Amino acid sequence: MFSKFLPWDLARARSNLIDEGQKGIFAFLSPDPFFERLFLRKIPHHWIEGGTFEVQLGNELTVNWIEENWINIGLFGDNKPGMVLLADQMPKESKTFLLENEAYFQDRLIVLCFQSSSKHWDEFKNHDKVTAIQLEAPRFWESRKVLQFLCDEMGFDLSYDVFNFLLDNVPFETGDYVQALKNLALESGSLKIHDMHLVHRAVSMHRLDHFELATLFGSKHRHHFLATLERSQPEFDELISLFSFMEKHVGKLLDPSYVQAKAKPSKYDKEIEAHAKLWKPYELTSELEFMSQMVIHAKRKDSMIMQLMRNRWHPLHV
Repeated sequence: MFSKFLPWDLARARSNLIDEGQKGIFAFLSPDPFFERLFLRKIPHHWIEGGTFEVQLGNELTVNWIEENWINIGLFGDNKPGMVLLADQMPKESKTFLLENEAYFQDRLIVLCFQSSSKHWDEFKNHDKVTAIQLEAPRFWESRKVLQFLCDEMGFDLSYDVFNFLLDNVPFETGDYVQALKNLALESGSLKIHDMHLVHRAVSMHRLDHFELATLFGSKHRHHFLATLERSQPEFDELISLFSFMEKHVGKLLDPSYVQAKAKPSKYDKEIEAHAKLWKPYELTSELEFMSQMVIHAKRKDSMIMQLMRNRWHPLHV
């Protein structure tokens, strides 16, 4: 069974994301890592055998691992649910094995978390024994709905003026909205925020400017990119948002042909075209892979993430 929702519609239709007692393969696609985390947290702990999921990354999900941890052990009555993050990256043979052996998971819940549409995703969503839900990315004109949805889900009560100030002054990125709300809560000590005096200070506090960082990176000033990050001391949520953005940015540098199709390219688009000429394809391919790995390290809350960046982008290495 396959369904597609905008985030606020999914919250109304499936308040806990899954059904109580649900078993089998549940495939969930969210193009936004913040929405993914928000909806996964909706699953009640008391619905999960043992209270937690056994989590595995897609690129580490081998057939042997599936057999040893989800099939063989299940024969002895251990049906702890499993979750696969970045399921887009699972090996082809693992995907085939899961689909061909779905009967083994009738007594165990397996949640597969995808980030984009792909052949892998299509095969799961079209399988008659798989429950599949896809989140649609909100359109740019739905910024008010996105911010209101986040306020509702995170428990914020904003005045009309505060709400509109955020809409006008925070970039339309889920991660930026989330960070702005967290900053407001830290500054005010409350989730009820009606005082405009603290909003100006809180919104600019510790916020990473993705476009400024993209300019530094695209112009090959990677050590300045690194230095800016180190000064900002970003939290892991900020790094997830940044490196998700940078993945897309490097992808555009690798193939800037989309700019030609635009009737009125933006300043950002023109910068993409100019910076793309500074790079060799193999350099961008390597950086794209590294950005993808940084998203994974940020999701894991890896304390070594800044050191990994220093090892790659320190002036002595660049």
